[in-house]
Order: sequence, then structure tokens, then C-alpha cells
Amino acid sequence: MKNNREIGDKYEEKAVKLLISRGYKILERNYRVKAGEIDIIAKFEDTIVFIEVKYRKTLKYGYGFILLEDAFYSGKFLIVLTRVYDLT
Repeated sequence: MKNNREIGDKYEEKAVKLLISRGYKILERNYRVKAGEIDIIAKFEDTIVFIEVKYRKTLKYGYGFILLEDAFYSGKFLIVLTRVYDLT
């Protein structure tokens, strides 16, 4: 049986392949700062995209995007990353 990290890596890799196939350029993976970590930083045309990959074996705990709702709407986590990530 695979551990959670191995499962997470598998689905992050699938996400990267999907993003590349849709024209995204992968800039960083598992980017870490004091405030936390973001799975994928990608660029699509002129837009930097921050991607958190979530996998759920069942829907017992809801869809993965629901877990990110508070962080997304507050913007706190993403603001820290955009201030630290060098876009030049």
C-alpha cells in the first residue's frame, strides 16, 4: 500500500502532464516558503498560476477544491507566495 506522499506525487505528476498538454509552462514544483508549500507554479500566456493538487479516494471529506476555499477567498496563502516568488 502506498503512503500519502507517494499517492500525492502520483497525482501531482498527472496534473503536470495535463497542464503541459494544455500549453502551460511549469515554473516550479513543491515550492516552499515559511508560510507553506504550493504544489505547482505554472505560467499560461502572461498569467502565473498557483496550483494545489488534491486527491480524494472517496467523497467522505468532500471535493478537494472545497478544502482550498477559505485560503483562496482570503488570499493570505497566495499573497505570501506571490510576494516571495520572483517573476522576473
